[in-house]
Amino acid sequence: MVASRAMSLLGASRRALRVLCLGAGLAFAGNACLGQTCTLVGCSDGAYIDVGREGAWREGSYTLEFSIDGEPHSCDFVVPDALPSRGQATLLDCGEGSEVELWQSLTCTSVVSHDGNSGSGSCTPIADEYQLSLELQGNPKTVSISLSRDGQPLLSDSRDPKYEPSYPNGPDCGEGCRQGGYDLIFED
Repeated sequence: MVASRAMSLLGASRRALRVLCLGAGLAFAGNACLGQTCTLVGCSDGAYIDVGREGAWREGSYTLEFSIDGEPHSCDFVVPDALPSRGQATLLDCGEGSEVELWQSLTCTSVVSHDGNSGSGSCTPIADEYQLSLELQGNPKTVSISLSRDGQPLLSDSRDPKYEPSYPNGPDCGEGCRQGGYDLIFED
């Protein structure tokens, strides 16, 4: 359930990016007859991992530990103290080469016109449900993640992420980047 919500958010973000790219493309439509028009939308290599659970996180002291190709990272946070305000995120300091946020889970909807030229969407926070979002720079070969509360293990996962090429400006406009991600769900 949490995974589908996270994927809904990612899908909504991708659709919003597509609409943004389309708008940028229309702005350059005058040059279209001269050949491929490339916008300034960029991307960077990365692994994106969401960690969550269905329902409220129990109170306690949490430790998130992860390694990126064997390089260890960790950070601690306390629930409920670290829980962000509605619509906000709490940035956790887990070390260089990563960005980790604790944010309220969302359910998102979007509507795209029949011709695909416009769209709109909205996201609504889900009461008492939160997720950790890890953004890891580069394309690590192996990522290991563990989460514990008050010293008790909640999650342990190790895998080799799969990456897909991404070309936000189109495949003829530069190298693009390689991105991949997955969702992890814990129960307690």
